Amino acid sequence: MVIHAHLTKGFNATTTWYIGSKEPIVMVHEGTGDRYFNFTEELNETGRIDIIVIALNLVSQVNSSFTTYFYHPINGIFLTPSVASPILAATLYIKTFATAQVPQGVLDFDIDFGDGTDRNVTTLEFLDTTLADPNLPLTHLYQSKGNYTVTARIKSPLGEENITTEVEVLEPLSGIQVRQLCYISGVKRVDFEFGDMVTVIPHI
Repeated sequence: MVIHAHLTKGFNATTTWYIGSKEPIVMVHEGTGDRYFNFTEELNETGRIDIIVIALNLVSQVNSSFTTYFYHPINGIFLTPSVASPILAATLYIKTFATAQVPQGVLDFDIDFGDGTDRNVTTLEFLDTTLADPNLPLTHLYQSKGNYTVTARIKSPLGEENITTEVEVLEPLSGIQVRQLCYISGVKRVDFEFGDMVTVIPHI
């Protein structure tokens, strides 16, 4: 990690840097006026890194702090759905490719199911290549047949990303009935009725 710093005013100042869990770093800055400097530190930790710097001289002290993150941007995450019907809820799984770069930090998922409904689903801490959460998989019941585009809006400490998948909602079968009508000289005739749409009459 490279830190670029600017020290304004102050005569013969000393700065003490607290970077994550590392031991404090002390620097002496002689003279006065604007001073620009940078230094490089190697960190073995990942995630949120808090940085605190204390600048002081014989007459005053100034504190400053900021936060950075050692994460990868959102990558390698995808949705996989099941086939559904108006009486069978669709099932969605959040998965990752084996090539996903980690860690990615704490990820917040909002799902738009493509039929006018959405919800905040879950928050996952994605520190390795396995996403696991007791709220998964996700289920949603669609009211009508058709194809729906599901969008997952993912937020991480480094930004946002949208991923999509298609869910196919099929019309279920309706009322199959078997009815024996008559016997004629030992030949049986049977009607198969599929709802109100089709009648198939085989002769056996």
